This record gives sequence, C-alpha cells and structure tokens, in this order.
Amino acid sequence: SFLDQFNNHKIGIFDAPGDRSDEEITQLGMLAASMFNEVIIYDGVHSRGRINGEVSELLVKGLLMENFTQENIKVVVCHDDAVNSVINFTNNENFIVLLTAQSEVCYKILKGNNVI
Repeated sequence: SFLDQFNNHKIGIFDAPGDRSDEEITQLGMLAASMFNEVIIYDGVHSRGRINGEVSELLVKGLLMENFTQENIKVVVCHDDAVNSVINFTNNENFIVLLTAQSEVCYKILKGNNVI
C-alpha cells in the first residue's frame, strides 16, 4: 500500500458510516490492520441508524480478526475526542492518517493546539 513506503510508526484515526453492511465495516477494520501500527476509532459522525458503539465494535472485530494487538486499539466516544488525541502523537517518528468527514472541525482543533 501507499503507506508501506514510510518506515514511521503509522497511526490511523477513522470511523465508518453506519449505512454500510456489517461485513463492509468489518472488512475496513481488517484492511486497517494491514496498514497501521495503532488505531483510534471513533463513533458518531454518520451513525445512520446504528446505535452508539456498534460501528466501532465491527471495526475492532475486523482488526482483531487480522491479529491486530488489542492494546494498540483505542476507541473514543466522539470525533472531536479522536482529533484531540492526535496531539499526543505528534512527533517526527509518527505518520498519522486522519480520515474524517469534518475537515473544518479538524483544522480548527489542530490549529488551536498548534499542531498545524
């Protein structure tokens, strides 16, 4: 994958829209396991009818199916908490991939904390 060219510790921060099938969401978790050393998963931006925590559970299920280490998985309640957690990982040794549908919110949080 594109990320293979980077030797840095790779951290993925993402969610999945709730209107995807259980299988698709689980597969996203499986794919993430092959891309990242650590993940932060959040719920709620586009739950689209699912109960809180359901999408996160499916993503974690996919990660664990690919033998991703449980201690390298962090689940947070909301998008803003996930973005704020980026601040703890900003150093030259980390490559952070933040997937979001709320780029303006991310920009404000990261700029407000002098990350960008």
